[in-house]
Amino acid sequence: MLVDRVARILLNAPETAEYQWGAPASINQVEALLRDVNQHPEQRRLWLDIKSWLIQHQLAMSILAMILAVLTVNYVWVMLLVRRRGKQLEKASAQLHQQEQALTTARQMSVLGEMASGFAHELNQPLAAIRHYAQRGGDSFTQCGCTPSADPGAGTY
Repeated sequence: MLVDRVARILLNAPETAEYQWGAPASINQVEALLRDVNQHPEQRRLWLDIKSWLIQHQLAMSILAMILAVLTVNYVWVMLLVRRRGKQLEKASAQLHQQEQALTTARQMSVLGEMASGFAHELNQPLAAIRHYAQRGGDSFTQCGCTPSADPGAGTY
């Protein structure tokens, strides 16, 4: 293996080589080296500690898992309700927009009707006065027994 070859080369390197590697001189150096690379036999591995803790607290972890499952289901339910409510609000907004457009159209028609009514009133006022004077003039001719002639200045009363 590559590791064995590298270790042999480093251990058997001549003293004049730039890189040398040798065995530790004391047990303390060996233990320090093993601790540095997390391989000391007295060191416990983290995953073993976690596994042991989970086994010891199995009931608490089961309850926690159930709580997380309930919270997840609740979250999904709330998201569905929010989506449904959002669609209802979008529909209501579209309907409100249509009603606003209808109201604007109705307001414009109302203004147009008021303007037409004002124009009709302004036209009917002089026409009514003319009709009234014509009717009174006709009544005056009828009462005096005169006949109107084609010449306006030739009328007799």
